[in-house]
Formats: sequence, structure tokens, C-alpha cells
Amino acid sequence: MRFTEENFSRLRLLRTPYVGSVTFSKLIKKYGSAQNVILSFEEVQKVLRHKPDLVLPDCVEKEIKTTEKLGGRFIFWDDENYPFEKKLDPYLPPMLTVCGDFNIFSKPRVAIVGARNASFHGNRLAFTMAKELGQSGLAVVSGFARGIDAAAHKGSMDTGTIAVLGTGLGRIYPEIHKDLFAEIKEKGLLISHFSYDTGPQIQNFPVRNRLIAALAEGVVVIEAAFQSGSLTTAEQAAEYGKEVFSVPGSPLDPRCRGSNKLIREGATLVESALDVLEGLNPRLWHVQRQKNHMTQKTHVQKISLDVSKVLEQLSAVPVSVDDLAEKLQMPVHHLSSILTKLEIDEKVEAHQGNRVSLVLQG
Repeated sequence: MRFTEENFSRLRLLRTPYVGSVTFSKLIKKYGSAQNVILSFEEVQKVLRHKPDLVLPDCVEKEIKTTEKLGGRFIFWDDENYPFEKKLDPYLPPMLTVCGDFNIFSKPRVAIVGARNASFHGNRLAFTMAKELGQSGLAVVSGFARGIDAAAHKGSMDTGTIAVLGTGLGRIYPEIHKDLFAEIKEKGLLISHFSYDTGPQIQNFPVRNRLIAALAEGVVVIEAAFQSGSLTTAEQAAEYGKEVFSVPGSPLDPRCRGSNKLIREGATLVESALDVLEGLNPRLWHVQRQKNHMTQKTHVQKISLDVSKVLEQLSAVPVSVDDLAEKLQMPVHHLSSILTKLEIDEKVEAHQGNRVSLVLQG
């Protein structure tokens, strides 16, 4: 992207130590532009508590070149692609670095967050829920952590996933997500508030959680312990007036105490993507329910057709199930399921040697 003098000054000011989002906004309001702040910085220094020195222009130029080399770009608060409501929170960053498919910003967004040490069932639910929400037209936002976050990104990879990083674009954390990072970069969208070379620092993750809450229209929590980042994200979303959903879990599982607490405090209990859609957008919920109904109807019709094919091949003479499967070009496990149902309905009789025959009526 072409950097204007004003955007260069904005970035320089934002990378100056102790100039956070709130201080930056106050300075812009007072001086009118970042360029004016830079020109008046000796005066500005006198009123700032920590008396920081401005970041050198060379450092800013290096960040711009390196970020662009990584495939990223900068989005400022007055850019048409800036994804936050401008008056939502003074602590939201006036600039982001992003990498990937910017068209995902145009979709309505829902966040799925949860435990890093998630259970098998928790991960499976996060994957399935993200996939179904994505198929309903939503982009899925999460924090690129292990467990629930990673499962949510994988489930929504083909429909629009947004990873909000607690590091810069040049630092992959956790390192085991190297392949996931590359896939999101290609198919989804990576977002960071930090300089490209910022590593994992504990104070950066609450900032990441705030961005997740601000980006999404609602936040779904799957397995969250007390005092976890996921719980913080949900609480921040509630402060923003966003919808908060939580999946209930066993009271004996420490991973679920935080998510159960959210339900007690008023979060909407959800068990599926349809529950989330109903809470976010009834129209989307209706469309997805109709889609599921048609899928189920098609499945039932296919089963009925397969049952007819099986009955046509059977007679009073017992035949091998394996031979029958080969003749019908049907998986043995699927054929066995059909034969079990037919046996219950007393239409088929099972014999020794894994053979079956038709029960003659009358």
C-alpha cells in the first residue's frame, strides 16, 4: 500500500513507547493530525508522564517494508475496511496489521473461544459448530491458541476464519501452529495490533481478547476455566453489548466452571450452531434449519432406495453378506446397518456363516 505522510506519522506515533490507543486519540483530537503531533512533540513530551522519545523514522520504514514482505497491510481507523465500531471503546487500536482475504471483513462475525487443554468432545464441537456457522454465512473469529481456538479456525477454514494474534505477523505463537498459520494466511485472515516482530508477552493477550470481543456480533464459549482468557473475552463482549453464548459442561470438570458460571450469570445456553444462529439472527437460523431438513430428507430417501436394492437381491436362499455387498457395490458397514433394520422388521433372517435370506411372507 502507498503510505501517506499522515499515515507514516500515525504509525510512528503509535510505535512510540507509552503512546497507547487512548493517548494517541487524545493527541490527535488536540493537535488535529499525527503530523502536527510529531511537529509539536517537544511540547507533547512535557505533558506525558514517561517522557518518551519518538521512534526513529528508520524503524517505521523497516516495519512497513517487513510487514508488506510478510504479505500484510496496515488498516487505520478511517479506512473503509476498519472493522470496529469507532465509538465502541477508546482502548480499541486506531490501527491494525492484517494479512489474508480482506473480503472476510464484509461478513457478519461470531467468535468461538475456549480452553487450550480442551477435551476431545470440546474440540469436536468447536470444529462442527464453526463449520456450520460458516456454512450459514458467518465468519468465525478466534484467538489462534491451542485447543478450542484451533478447532474453530480449522472448522471455518473454507468459509471464512479470522485469527486475532497476541503477537506480530512475523512471530508464530504457538509454534506448533505453523501450518495452521500458513493456511489461514492463504484462505482466511490474520489480524494483529502489534509490530511484526512482537513476541508472546503476557500483557498482550488481554488486548487480543478485547479485539475478539469487539470484532464479533456474539461470542460462544466452549470449556472455560475460572479466570481464563476465554472468560475475559466473554465478559468484555457483554460490556460491549454483544451476545454471549456458553456451552454447558460437567460441574466436575474444571475446564467448564467458567463457562457454566457464564450461564448462571445470564449467558445463553447453547448446544449447537442452530442455537447460536437463533440467538444472533432468526432469519439465518430458519435458513439453516430448512437446509438441515432437506439434507435429512435426502438421506432418508437414499436409505429407502438402498433398502429396495437389497430386498431385490434377496430370496429364500441364504447368501453371503460379503457377496451381497460386492454385487450391490455397497460398503459392508452400510449394508449391515440396512440388514439389521430389515431383521428387526422381520423381513430378513440371519443364518450362520454371515449369511442372510428373505423371510417369505404368509
